[in-house]
Amino acid sequence: LTLALNLQKYVIIVLTALAGANAIVLSILLLINRVSLDEVAGAGNAIQPVLQASWFWAIAWLIVAIAGVVVQIRTNRTYTFEKATYVESWG
Repeated sequence: LTLALNLQKYVIIVLTALAGANAIVLSILLLINRVSLDEVAGAGNAIQPVLQASWFWAIAWLIVAIAGVVVQIRTNRTYTFEKATYVESWG
């Protein structure tokens, strides 16, 4: 579906925004000792400690993720991938 509708750019934007939001919020939680490295390692995924910390941190994660999507879409609004441009530099 992603390839058929040419949505690759948006899938990458959403995934990187979610991962970035998780890294930011999880880093803050680790810095203020709300979660430990053992909890992160034992969780099985990196988002679980963020969502279990409290509803405040889950909302903060969501706001950061939405902000990441908006910023990336606005920044890359006019970007189009042209294979010929990159093939020249591949040598």
